[in-house]
Amino acid sequence: MIDTSLFPHPGHPIRLEFGEKKNGTICWFSCEEHLKRYLTRYGLDEKKVKIDYRDEKPQKRTRKAKPKN
Repeated sequence: MIDTSLFPHPGHPIRLEFGEKKNGTICWFSCEEHLKRYLTRYGLDEKKVKIDYRDEKPQKRTRKAKPKN
């Protein structure tokens, strides 16, 4: 079981950790789509970062994105 103290935000069940131990970066996401977008934007490899899920499973987005005009 994942330590729930790693997830201080109740609406963000996905945790991303990358970088060096001393100067690492930690981010939280509300859904898998936002995580994938962040990884793509910053050119991060999923195999080289640590991704934790509070509920131990990927979260699906609950609402659809608005179409761009």
